Amino acid sequence: IIGTIDEYSDRRLKENIHKVDTGTALQIIKQLQPVSYNMKRTDHEGIGFIAQDVRRICRKQGLNLPLYGHSGRYFTIPYTNYIPLLVAAMQSQQEEIDRLKSLIRKEAHDNLSEEQRATLLYIFDHLIVTGPDQAALLSNAAVVVRGLEKTDKKKEIK
Repeated sequence: IIGTIDEYSDRRLKENIHKVDTGTALQIIKQLQPVSYNMKRTDHEGIGFIAQDVRRICRKQGLNLPLYGHSGRYFTIPYTNYIPLLVAAMQSQQEEIDRLKSLIRKEAHDNLSEEQRATLLYIFDHLIVTGPDQAALLSNAAVVVRGLEKTDKKKEIK
């Protein structure tokens, strides 16, 4: 496909509008199984989902979302419908990350040195880092966790 894919999305054209539940979106995304494949007739390589699998997931969840369809005898997948689902799932994960950050910040404030706190907060602010920098962040996280474990053991002894 060359160019852009535009769909009418004006509120004035829509009715029966409902928010996609972020928890439900995350559950669907977690169950999807991305696959690579070759189309039998054309040998065209692709990646995506198997529509029958998506149908099973929707039925299992009791959902009537347009995540699969039919064209003649064959199932189809409207991939653009997955964008809002992915956004809702990311929002759900971000809520959980923020909640965990808050809990750990409180714990860090109560039990860590200033240096350990700074290291931990730096790690939180860079959770999406990948590649070579990820190893350094994980190493720093391990040092902080070891510090927390030592602090917990000292509390138990007292």
